[in-house]
Amino acid sequence: MKLVEWIALVLALVLVFCHGSSASFTPVDNYLIACGSPRNVTFQGRTFVPDSGHSSLFVKSGNSVVASSNSSSVPSPLYQSARIFTGIASYKFEIKQEGRHWVRLYFYPPSSWSQNLTSASITVVTDDFVLLNNFTFKNYNGSYMFKEYAINVTSDDLTLSFIVSNNSVTFINAIEVVSMPDGVLPDQALAVNPSSPFSGLSELAFETVYRLNMGGPLLTAQNDTLGRTWENDAKYLHVNSSAVNVSVSPSSIKYPAAVTPETAPNWVYATAETMGEANVPSENFNITWVFTVDPNFMYFVRVHFCDIVSKALNSLVFNGVTSIADFTKSSSGWLFEKSR
Repeated sequence: MKLVEWIALVLALVLVFCHGSSASFTPVDNYLIACGSPRNVTFQGRTFVPDSGHSSLFVKSGNSVVASSNSSSVPSPLYQSARIFTGIASYKFEIKQEGRHWVRLYFYPPSSWSQNLTSASITVVTDDFVLLNNFTFKNYNGSYMFKEYAINVTSDDLTLSFIVSNNSVTFINAIEVVSMPDGVLPDQALAVNPSSPFSGLSELAFETVYRLNMGGPLLTAQNDTLGRTWENDAKYLHVNSSAVNVSVSPSSIKYPAAVTPETAPNWVYATAETMGEANVPSENFNITWVFTVDPNFMYFVRVHFCDIVSKALNSLVFNGVTSIADFTKSSSGWLFEKSR
C-alpha cells in the first residue's frame, strides 16, 4: 500500500453570496453511514443511516463497541455516536458504478469511553491507498476532524479498513462513499516548474486540503449539489486590507455548455474578491493567500473566475493567468477554470 500521492488544494477565488440548492446530479452510489448510531441522523440536510442495518454494506470486525455522547460540546448530532474497534476492522461497500467517488470520514473522540480516545492511533486504508497513517488527536489542534478524499474505484466494491496499533483502539463516527460526476476531476493538468502536461490523475487518490470561498460564509452540503464544504478565506489572507468584496445576484450566473453547477455552485461565481486599491501604480500590489502545505506531496490547484466587476467586455486583465483564451463567455460575465 502507499500513501496518497496527490493532495487536492481547491481554491475558489470568489466567495459565496447567498444560500439555496438546486439538485441536478444524483449519485448512483450514495452511502451516508452513521457509525454506531441506533437511529437515522440528519446532518446538513442529508440523512445518515446506522451502519448496523445497511443492506449493501458489510462490516467485518473481530471486536467493536459503541460509544455515545450527549454533551453540549459535541459539534453536531453526527458526532454523538462512534464505533470503536479493538482489532482490525473493515467496511465493504458494494459499488454499482465504477469511477471517482468521494470518501469522507468523520472523527470525534467520545468522552463516554473508558479510555482516553484522544490518544488512539487512527490508520485507515483502502486496497490501494493509505488515507490516514497513525493519526492521533493528542497533537491535533481541534476537537473533531473531517477528511475528504476522491478515489477512483475500478471494481465492484470498496473496502475501508481501520487498523489498530500499539495495543490501542481506533474509532469512526461517520462515513460517506458517494459517486462523483465524470469530469469533475480531469485526467490531465498542467504541471508547474517545469511547465508541462501531467497525465494520469485518474490513477491517483486526492485529499482535499483547502476549498475556499473568498470573502464569503461557510458553504455546506445543503448548498452544494456534490456535498462539498467551502470554507471562508479570511484567515488565509496575507493582508486583510488588500481585498474588497463585490457581488451580483446568483440568479444572474448563466453556465456555458462546458461548465455546470457541479464545477462550483452559482453562489461561488456570484461574488468575488477584488484588489483593495485597484489604482495603485505599483506592479507588485496583489492579493495573497498563505497556506500551510507538506513539501512531500504534490498539489492540485483549481481556481474559479467570473468577471462581475468590469464595466465593459475584455477590459479585465489577470496577471499570472496562463492564457486569456481559457475564458468562457456567459451572459453574466466570463467564467474561467484552470487546473494546475
